[in-house]
Parts: sequence; C-alpha cells; structure tokens
Amino acid sequence: MDGWDGVEAAVQALAPLLKDPAVAGAVVHHYLVDDAKALGWTDPNDLFFALAGAEAFRPGFARARAALDSVRPGLELVVTEYHVAGTSSRGQFERGREAVVGLGLAGMLLLYAQLGIEAACQHAALDYETIDSPDRDPLLEAWYNPFRKGKNETVTPMASYAATRFVGEHLLERAAPLEFSKQVDQDMIVGTDKVTVPLVHAAAFVDPAGETGSLVALHRDMGRSHTLRWTCPRAGRRPRPHSGRRRPPITTRCTSRSRPSRRNTCRKASACK
Repeated sequence: MDGWDGVEAAVQALAPLLKDPAVAGAVVHHYLVDDAKALGWTDPNDLFFALAGAEAFRPGFARARAALDSVRPGLELVVTEYHVAGTSSRGQFERGREAVVGLGLAGMLLLYAQLGIEAACQHAALDYETIDSPDRDPLLEAWYNPFRKGKNETVTPMASYAATRFVGEHLLERAAPLEFSKQVDQDMIVGTDKVTVPLVHAAAFVDPAGETGSLVALHRDMGRSHTLRWTCPRAGRRPRPHSGRRRPPITTRCTSRSRPSRRNTCRKASACK
C-alpha cells in the first residue's frame, strides 16, 4: 500500500488521468505476505498472519478509497491481482500447498466485500511441468495453481480453488452490512502498529430484491471456539409494499469450532422473508 511513497501520493500523481471521465477507476495488486514487508512484518510463514493479516491492510484500502473520492467521487477501486503470497516470497513462503492458503484467500475476499472493492482477480497459473523448477517463470509459484496433478492424468482441487469457489458460490448482487452484538478480537503487532483482528471474519450478501441473503464466515482462531451473534440490517434494500409490520433483521448465532474434523454449526434465530 505504501510502495509508491504512500497511497495519497500515488493517487495524486495519477490525478490528471483519474479526472478523465473515460477512466473508470484505479487498480492495485495485493499479495498478502509480500506487501506486509513494507508494513514491517517479517515472518512469511506465520499461520495466524495468513489467516488474519488482511486486517493490516484495511486502513490502507480505506485511505485509497478516500484519496480516489477526493479526486473524483465514484471512481472504482479494483484489485487486479491478489494472493496470499507472491514472487518476492519465493524460497521463503513454505505453506504454499497447505490449507491455510485457501483460508487466507477467503479472508482477503471477505475483506474486499466488506470494503466495497468493485472487483478482484486472483493470480492463478495452470502449470504442471515447470512450476517446481528453481528457474521457473517469475509468474509461476506452486500456490498459484488451483489444482494438483492426480492419478491417471487427473487433477485434484487445491485449497485455493476450494475456498475461492465456496466464497464465489455465496456471492449475490451486493454486500450487506453486518452488525456484531458480540465479537472476539485479538491484537497483532505489525511493524510498529497494533492491529485489532476480529477472530470471526464475515461478510453478508443480498440479491437485488432483498429477498435472498447469504453469509460467509471465516474462523481465525485455531485454538479456541467462540459463540458469536451478529445482525444483518435491512438497510439499503429496495422499498416494497408491506402490511406495516416491522420485519426482523437476519440474526444468526454461530458456534465456530477450531478442530478441522468438525464443521461449524450455525442456528438461525430469526430471518427475513
């Protein structure tokens, strides 16, 4: 986020171009572990950072949005490349074939949804012959491949594919705000800054009519389970005739289990129809 003397300086340098009505917005690349180096993070293999490090970039994305609005309101902010790690982590990032890659990508996608990022394009590379070669192309890293080679010339989905597909299958027309009546946080030190991390990371989505909703949550605490309660307000939905009786918000109570062998269990307390 601060690779070009800061977000604000970068946007101002692009201001003459961004003021052109033909320009829809600005794009950024986001490689979690690589970009964290500029923020003072030094451990590319920290498990918690892979799950929660996206929170360190929340202020930077907010600054980018504010800087764009100061130039021309309505400019889009798009992530044209993103992944848990990039080429500058070659030889350092050792979790490329672990499930944490998928969980980290899910966390990034949920952050983008929360922040209103208009679009995000994940860096993927379908290569089975040279992806492990030490002199491979700079655009090829083992964790970029959403599949691995299976038996009898078949392929098996990697964690990156599974997590991205799961989030994608729950995307609807627009993101909906979530209000947590109870949340559990954990502090993380990144460089000289203290980052407060919500241990259950979630985003909600609704269809254009406001009739159908979905919620995707990521449990970031690997050692404990937590019971949380959140509300998805009906703000932003299109008005429609009704009997005058106030309808309840979507309220969900969820117990997140940290053991991989158990599924998260959620109970819907009340729902909108």
